[in-house]
Amino acid sequence: MRQSYLITLILLTVFSNGLFGQTTEKVLTLNFINPGIDFETPIGQKTTIAINAGIGYGTSYPELSTTGTGFLYLISPFVDLQTRKYYNLNKRNDLGKNTNMNSGNFYGLRFLSRSKEFKSNFERDNDIDFAIGPTWGLKRTYNRINLIFDIGPIIYWDKASTGFFPLTFELNLGYILTKN
Repeated sequence: MRQSYLITLILLTVFSNGLFGQTTEKVLTLNFINPGIDFETPIGQKTTIAINAGIGYGTSYPELSTTGTGFLYLISPFVDLQTRKYYNLNKRNDLGKNTNMNSGNFYGLRFLSRSKEFKSNFERDNDIDFAIGPTWGLKRTYNRINLIFDIGPIIYWDKASTGFFPLTFELNLGYILTKN
């Protein structure tokens, strides 16, 4: 089932790239804070899909079955899919600010999956969990350095439990490997 969603996403991305005049760009970034590779590609004039995979730092989701006390952390592989609708590219451009490599403010939708941890100070009943939710964020690019911050609520789940967290965030610093 996951493969069919991925194939649909890829086909949508490939075919929609030729249908719209674009102001957003393809960007491949090597991220440092949560080490990984982020590929962002346009699906519309101001809309992109970003696929980020790597090794991330995280915490326990409260409702998912875990054992542990204190600050609960884990280091695990992740896949983060996000749609981004940039809403201020024209305004930033008119003000003479950088809009290269999709440097602007956005809102979107995130789907995040974390798998079996490499290291943690707690135990999960399930090795894989998922989260989905709306985001608001900003992305700034300075030469080849990329800074991204976004925030939003999520619904998360695993095989046995579901929960809601009102405020999660992403902060990442990266180096742009390729660009249009």
